[in-house]
Amino acid sequence: MTAYDLKPKFYAKPITARGYLSQRTMRDSMYWNINESSILTELIQQTGRYAERYASDLFIDWSNVDKFIKDGTQENHTWFFGIREDGVDHESFITCRMNDGPYWKYKYRKIFRLDAKLGINDDTQLDLTLVEVE
Repeated sequence: MTAYDLKPKFYAKPITARGYLSQRTMRDSMYWNINESSILTELIQQTGRYAERYASDLFIDWSNVDKFIKDGTQENHTWFFGIREDGVDHESFITCRMNDGPYWKYKYRKIFRLDAKLGINDDTQLDLTLVEVE
C-alpha cells in the first residue's frame, strides 16, 4: 500500500488554482504564473491547528512545489502532506508508516494530496488541486 492508494474524503472540498506558462523576459526561462496562495493558506492553517511541534516541516515539503512552479516543469505531479503531532511528512514517509502496520492512520491528524495537472489539450495550462485524503 502507498500514499497514492488514499482516496479523497467524501466530504472533502478541493481547492484549485489555475495558472499558465509564462516568461518574464526573452532571456528568462519559463515558469508557472499561478496564484497558489489559497492552497498554501489551507496547508498553513491545518498545520498550525494539528502539528504541535515542527510545523515548519511544511515549508521544507512546500519548497518542492515552489521549485516545480518556478522551473515551469511541464509534467503532471503529486505531493502529499501528512500532518501529525510532530510535524509534516511527505509521500515516502507516509507510505513507510502505512506499511508499518494497521495503526498508521492514528499517527496522522490530516493528510492532503496536491495534484499538478497539465491542461488536457493545452500543456501551457496547469491546475493545482489540494484535497484531503484518507
